[in-house]
Amino acid sequence: MGAAQRIIRPCIWLLIGSLLTAFLIPLATHSSWASQQNIALAPGDQLTVTCPTSMGGTAPGTQALLTCAAPAPTAAPTALAGLAITSFSGVQNGQTVGGKVAIIAQVAGDKIAKVVFQLDGPKPVAFTEKSAPFTFMGDVNGVPNGWDTTQYPSGDYMLTATVTNTTGQRSSAMVHFHITNGSQAAPTAAPTAAPTAAPTAAPTAAPTAVLPPATGGNGNTFVETFDGSPATPLAWRPANWDVTVHSRDANTWTNLESMHAGHGSDCAGPPAGHTISAYADAVFVCRDHLMTAINASGYGAIYLTPNQQVDFSTGEAVISWDMSTARTSGRDWVDLLITPYQENLQLPLEDWLPDLNGLPRNAIHIRMDNANGNTMFRTSVIRDYKETDVAGQNLFVGYESFLTPDAARRDTFELRLSRTHVRFGMPGYNFFWGDTAIADLGWSRGVVQFGHHSYTPSKDAGCAINQNAATGCAPNTWHWDNVSISPAVPFTLLRADQRTADAANGKLSFPAPAPANAFLRFAGIGSNLSVSFDAGKTWQPAGLQAQSKIVEEHFKSYWMPIPAGTASVQMRGNDWYGGPWLMRDISIWAQ
Repeated sequence: MGAAQRIIRPCIWLLIGSLLTAFLIPLATHSSWASQQNIALAPGDQLTVTCPTSMGGTAPGTQALLTCAAPAPTAAPTALAGLAITSFSGVQNGQTVGGKVAIIAQVAGDKIAKVVFQLDGPKPVAFTEKSAPFTFMGDVNGVPNGWDTTQYPSGDYMLTATVTNTTGQRSSAMVHFHITNGSQAAPTAAPTAAPTAAPTAAPTAAPTAVLPPATGGNGNTFVETFDGSPATPLAWRPANWDVTVHSRDANTWTNLESMHAGHGSDCAGPPAGHTISAYADAVFVCRDHLMTAINASGYGAIYLTPNQQVDFSTGEAVISWDMSTARTSGRDWVDLLITPYQENLQLPLEDWLPDLNGLPRNAIHIRMDNANGNTMFRTSVIRDYKETDVAGQNLFVGYESFLTPDAARRDTFELRLSRTHVRFGMPGYNFFWGDTAIADLGWSRGVVQFGHHSYTPSKDAGCAINQNAATGCAPNTWHWDNVSISPAVPFTLLRADQRTADAANGKLSFPAPAPANAFLRFAGIGSNLSVSFDAGKTWQPAGLQAQSKIVEEHFKSYWMPIPAGTASVQMRGNDWYGGPWLMRDISIWAQ
């Protein structure tokens, strides 16, 4: 071999090695490579090919066809078992507890990371448990430490347990109960002193007028269909409904916190929306039905009360309505109260919530609630301010188990009520959360009050129920239609010409003089609230309705006699430590 050949031949082999490397490295490293490459070899050359899976092929004559097998498909992750809080041991809905109790959340599902307990009520507290048994306030080797309720004020409480697994899935359930430790003070009652007598001077003269008839009734049945197809959302304040819009925090008394309310600015249907912040815009009509929408980072509520009482004196009565079912937060809900006329509260609310002054003395309460990330309704009876769930309810069945929640479709909800029996559910799906005999109520006619509540709806604790995950937790818009009360008994309702009375403007007028045996009804906050029925000549203290508690920093419900013939009133008061005095949503009621 000549010197030139000795130099050239290694160079040729180096060139071949470089070419092979250029071709084979992509073959070995490019996981998605699926084409065919041709490589020519000289006699005596060798080629090593590596495949990360398995090799196959043929070698016919002067060619070899090698195939590197594709990787096996990645196995789908094993689905996690259904995640849920199935029940609580140690406490039941409506139970009264005292002393030391052991409360355990019974959890179903795999790969549990933690259970977070949130207690709401007169003394809130949070506790996290990361291993079974999932015990409120923990355990030692499976033996509960016990929760000492004697360290908590007596009152109504709600305990929410939220389970989270290692993939981030969550589910929640809650239980309501009452703590009683030691002697209980009697509920605060209305002042025992008789109301200041009406002034002897004749009330301000008003033109003689015929009282407007109760509207919306149809014989013994009241029906409200919320007709109207405006070009833009239309604020709804009819003569035959008492509409109350409330927000707790003083910086929201002029305008509500803004939110994206259902229906577009042209009344286009969901998911279109428009921004609201004015009180008047919280209740509006589009496309022949009613919407309620409120956002409160503290606490807020809307109460809708028709001028009709449900009458079950001769047997069963029926209250029904159509409503949307989509929810964007578990901290935004609706309820229904049936209350004896003389005991009605303008602002009723459970004691465990951080606002207002409790529920009425006696009532039937239907309340939307949360169960394992789904929506159910519980029925309770209130007797002498104590609320107790009726027995035999399906409280762990949410309507999501038999329907697809929808903001546009409105499904029928129905309450059938007598003095000794109550049934509530969704007849179109043949499902009822409760169908139960109860002890005689002792009353047979009541005011019908629909509520929409907002309690920091964007807070994470409400996210377990959010059927519009693209927006995150958010305040909800509820869509209402076809309210029916049968049999119904109308009463007179006269709404004031302005929604509020304050230091700047305390004079209000009504569309007709008050009839005999009428009451002035309003919500108020402040010190020394007073009312004049004779153009400011004499004044009397505003009369509180009987409530289970009186908290200075909360709006309170007022209910006081008003002299027959009165067509205007004046209101005044003193500021309280947290802000100015204010009275709102004023009306005259008579039956």
